[in-house]
Amino acid sequence: MSGRFNAHLGMSGFNASKTTLLPQGFEKERGTNMKSTYPSSTFLTRWCIALAVTCLVVVTTSTQGAIVTWGTPTTITGDTDVITTGSLVAAYDYNEDAGSVTINTVTFTTQTLGGGGLNTFTNDGGPGSFGAASGAFAALTNDDYKSLLSSAVFANPTPAPTFTFNGLTIGSNYIVQVWVNNSGSANAASRTIGITAGNTATLDQNNAAGVGGVGEFVVGTFTADAATQVFTVSSSAGAPLVNAAQVRLAPVPEPASVALIGLGSLLVLGRRNRA
Repeated sequence: MSGRFNAHLGMSGFNASKTTLLPQGFEKERGTNMKSTYPSSTFLTRWCIALAVTCLVVVTTSTQGAIVTWGTPTTITGDTDVITTGSLVAAYDYNEDAGSVTINTVTFTTQTLGGGGLNTFTNDGGPGSFGAASGAFAALTNDDYKSLLSSAVFANPTPAPTFTFNGLTIGSNYIVQVWVNNSGSANAASRTIGITAGNTATLDQNNAAGVGGVGEFVVGTFTADAATQVFTVSSSAGAPLVNAAQVRLAPVPEPASVALIGLGSLLVLGRRNRA
C-alpha cells in the first residue's frame, strides 16, 4: 500500500508512518494499516470553548476600537491648548446648540444628542451652563474657547455613556484630545471624570475650591483597528460629562527623517562594535 500511496501523491520518499496529517489532538496509530483514533468528547468541548472565546474577543475589540495611550491630563489655560498636530479628522462641541466655533484654527462643530456619536448621552447644557463669571475661567481671553468649555453633555452614571468617532482607517495612527470642564459648580472641585478606551485617563472637572475654577484636557494616541473608536465616560461622583473632543490623523514621518533615524542607529551600532 505504501508504494501505491506514494505514487498517487507523486511524492517519492513519502513515509506515511512518520508523517502526521491530523491536527493537534488527533493521534495516529503507527503501523501499516494507517488506523487513526478520533479525539475524545472532552477535547472537542475544550476546542469549541476556546474557539468561541477567541471569536468573542475579536468581535469585542473591533466593536469598541483600539486601546488609547493617554498622556498626562493638563489644566486648561488658553486657546493654544487646542493641538494642531497632523490633519483634522473631526472636532466636536458637545451641546445641543447649533453652530460652530473655531479655536486655534480648529473648527468644532456641534454634535447633538440622540445622533451621531452621542446616542448614549441623555442631557446637555448649552453655553454658560458650565462656565463662570469669576476665577480662572473668566480670565480666559478667547470667547470661543469659553463657549466650548461652558457647554457639555452629561448622563446618568449607569450605564456609562459613550462618545464615538467614525470613518477611521484601519492601521492609521491617530491623535485624540478630550476636554472636561465644570467651572459653574463648587461641588465639581472634588470630582473627576474618566475617559476610557482600553486605558483610562482621569481628569479634574474643576481645579479650584469653588466656582470659577477650570478643568483639564488630555491627549492620547492610538492605531485604529476598526472604522469606529468608542470612548466611555465615567465620574467619581455625579453625572459623567464631556465638553469637547477632536481626532487628528497623526503626521507620517518624511522619508528623509526615516533615513536619518536609520543612519543614526547604524552609527550607534558601529561605535558599540568598535568598543
